[in-house]
Amino acid sequence: MIRTQRGTRAVVVGIVFCLLLSATLAPVSKAALPTTDVDSVGPERSTAAATVSDSANNTTASDNGTTGSDVLSGVAAYRLSRAESDELVPVILVFDDQSRDGGGRNDTTTRAQIRATTNRTQSDVREFLDARRANGTVADVKPFWTRNALAVEATPAVVRTLGGMPNVSAIHYDRPIYATGSVSPSVSAYLDSLSAYGETVRPDSVQRATSGTESWSVKSIGADAVQERGITGTGANVSVIDSGIDDSHPALRGQVVRWQDFVGDSSQPFDPWGHGTHVAGTVAGRTDANRSVGVAPGARLFGARALNADGQGSMSDVMAAMEWSAENHADVVSASLGASPFPLEYRGERGVRPNETGTADIELYANGSGVYQTNAKYDGFKPAYVYVLVEPTRVGGEQIQSDERRAEVMRNLSVTLRDPAGETPLRGVDAGWWFADGRVPAQIAYQRFTPRNGTAIETPGNWSLDVENDHPESVSYRYRTTAYYPSNGSDQFSRYVDSLVTTTDTVAVISAGNAGLLGNRSVASPGASAGAITVGASRQTASDVTSFSSRGPVGFGADRRPGIDLIAPGENVTSAYSTSQTDEAEPYVTRDGTSMAAPHVSGTVALLLDANPNATRSDVTRVLRSTARPLPQTAPTVGAGMLDTWSAVNETAELPPSVTTETAPPTDPDGDGRYEDVNGDGNVTLADVQTLFAHRNAGAVEDSQEAFDFSGNGRVNVVDVQALFAAVREN
Repeated sequence: MIRTQRGTRAVVVGIVFCLLLSATLAPVSKAALPTTDVDSVGPERSTAAATVSDSANNTTASDNGTTGSDVLSGVAAYRLSRAESDELVPVILVFDDQSRDGGGRNDTTTRAQIRATTNRTQSDVREFLDARRANGTVADVKPFWTRNALAVEATPAVVRTLGGMPNVSAIHYDRPIYATGSVSPSVSAYLDSLSAYGETVRPDSVQRATSGTESWSVKSIGADAVQERGITGTGANVSVIDSGIDDSHPALRGQVVRWQDFVGDSSQPFDPWGHGTHVAGTVAGRTDANRSVGVAPGARLFGARALNADGQGSMSDVMAAMEWSAENHADVVSASLGASPFPLEYRGERGVRPNETGTADIELYANGSGVYQTNAKYDGFKPAYVYVLVEPTRVGGEQIQSDERRAEVMRNLSVTLRDPAGETPLRGVDAGWWFADGRVPAQIAYQRFTPRNGTAIETPGNWSLDVENDHPESVSYRYRTTAYYPSNGSDQFSRYVDSLVTTTDTVAVISAGNAGLLGNRSVASPGASAGAITVGASRQTASDVTSFSSRGPVGFGADRRPGIDLIAPGENVTSAYSTSQTDEAEPYVTRDGTSMAAPHVSGTVALLLDANPNATRSDVTRVLRSTARPLPQTAPTVGAGMLDTWSAVNETAELPPSVTTETAPPTDPDGDGRYEDVNGDGNVTLADVQTLFAHRNAGAVEDSQEAFDFSGNGRVNVVDVQALFAAVREN
């Protein structure tokens, strides 16, 4: 019987590159590691192995030397070496000719030419696979044209043969992809350990919403004001690539106009998990439901179910969903999913005598594929930083019983990370931001080591974790080191998104990921794509980014870019929830995550296209960035700033005037010379912003410029509307 790896991926335990993804990373497997007797140990290196796979301690994949082995990525080679001869391994083939974007053109003729080129370069491979379907050595063939690639499940022998066929330039493992939850489990694993020493930073996950009829997040970005002017996203198609959509929910009834199930065979929209329904509700929830949660309630939704009931799919499932969306004329693909930086962990326990140094080996690789294949040439994931946790456990042969004693011992230990030459090119800083009070507890060392020159970690090989003991007694300590390999934007998933958007002019809005506690360089793939609009999460109560929102930059050296385009509401966001997950007739829940932030941007794009149907992808991206409200944080943290839907739509096309254009004389409530109460009703509200916009060119305003020059630019224009809008929101 032919077996497939597809059905067993979820149960694989350990830190395997292809399984360490953004939202449902399993905690690191607890291998049996020796507890060292400090009275008999010297400074020799630790023998503890890295946790890298479900059952293997070796970190390099054997290469059988068969046809096509030189085009296998490290992960693909590793998975093939572990597979049984009759097991189907999911892989993605990339073909030679990728220069098919028509020089930036995406008209019908150019796309037809691209399809023809794709069919020609893939023809031999497709015929080969078709001939092998009958004997069960091949299944689930999915050709793509927006990027010259093909996904297939095949036995190891077939995959290796494919590697030697014409035009096949690379074979990558078709890794699992997960929805981005409230916090990345690659972060959760550390949070669980650190919580034993002090209160850690941890966002809420899911809460029941019990009151109110309107989502705060829709109002905060000004989407409700845009809707009041008759701009609701009408005519725009937004494809939600997720766990499905429950279109029986009153907020979404009639909104889903196209549907395709890529992980099952349902012909009707449904959502067995709820995540996709929440996202869809934020994009286009109806205003006549019990709660107004949608940014663009007039938009048409496509349901592209690429994640199963556990929130898991595959890279090829998501690619297929994106391509189907573009082929069916989706203007926007909204994807709240991805793969967080790949972690490689070592842990163990060491002992060190007074005035000596305990040393543990840590292997760092030139790229993520190198973990599995020492000569791997694919470098989409480069090592960027290392986290180190050290905890004293025994002193003088006695177990440490109190935090005070542990802190006293820790004060006499110093932690250093050295490269193969014994040098210290990485700078370590206390990672106090993981804790509620901003400080690392005194009883442990918890540090983040990064290159001093801002590059990737450039020296692969056998590094060492050195712990020097200045305590008068011997000390035993537990250690845990994790090297992180974030995407530099050249991984296959990110490159697929690049190809999709340039080939079809579809706008790709993708969540940044929820690994923000890792610090800089924590953006998930495919959010690392240069062609995507990558969205971080803002807080509800302040103009700031949440702690869990992943940060840039993406890339190194000359290729370095912020990696975040802008941030949007991602904390305490209320939206629709699948009726299959609750007994309520019209359920709503409140969630946190960049998954919740991205659909605010997707809905805003729909509003932009309603206001100006001729806007291109480049136009949309430019407007979102130029109108975002600037924030004091750096671009890799917040991009251009906070999403400002009102300003973005105004920039795209002038909104119609308000329903009531007659106003009372304006007033100056605070006596500062600026007449914030523009409509003269005695209050400073969004209605004043609307009135100022409608009359900013009227004679009365022009004659009294100083009174309405809220921005201080010497004239009254849309910048003053934005300034007044910002003041109203802050108050």
